[in-house]
Amino acid sequence: MKAAKLNLRENAGLSSEGVVSDATHLPFRNECFDLVLCIDLMEHVQKDDVLLHEVRRVLKDNGLMVIATQNSNSINYILKAPIQRYILKNQRWMGWDPTHLRFYTPKRLLHPLRNCSLAPIEVAGTYFIPYLMATWLNRIDRRFSRALYHILMRINDKLERKHEAFWSLFGWGIIYLCVKNKEKRTKWKGQFR
Repeated sequence: MKAAKLNLRENAGLSSEGVVSDATHLPFRNECFDLVLCIDLMEHVQKDDVLLHEVRRVLKDNGLMVIATQNSNSINYILKAPIQRYILKNQRWMGWDPTHLRFYTPKRLLHPLRNCSLAPIEVAGTYFIPYLMATWLNRIDRRFSRALYHILMRINDKLERKHEAFWSLFGWGIIYLCVKNKEKRTKWKGQFR
């Protein structure tokens, strides 16, 4: 919370108060937010449907939600899961974070969103080409490491810009932009880029 307050103050000139709470029992009145961000949270919550109902409850009509989570269609998952689960016999493997409770695909995430009347407007896959590996190469050759970092970042940027392309289904993460009121869905279409 300290980092968020510092970031708001230094980068936006705003002061803020934070609230720490259970995401399945939010301490806010009904329909009080225009926007809710649910970033890398849903895969950690035992009752994901309750979380989404709470988001819907605190969103105003026409309110937007941005939700991002890990993608079990990702190339990383497709390659690592069989190795971890069948070769290494690590049945509890849940990716890089052992606190993950589940993974989603774009299609599997769509069902709980619709059940909570959060109408998806757009979906995108995110890529995190392991450009941080370039920093590990600093020990070997600093110039090569910098060049590799910039090349991998550009590849990553190009992949993410093509979110309507076939390969967006295989991105590391999934991002959905949803609106609370289905009738207003077309108002926002195309504004999430």
